[in-house]
Amino acid sequence: MAQSINITELNLPQLEMLKNQLDQAGAQW
Repeated sequence: MAQSINITELNLPQLEMLKNQLDQAGAQW
C-alpha cells in the first residue's frame, strides 16, 4: 500500500511538468 502511494506521489510532479510543457507548446503555436 505505502509503495503504491509513493509511486503516485512521484507521478504527480511528472504530470505537472507534462502539463506545463503542453501549455508552453500551445503558447508557441
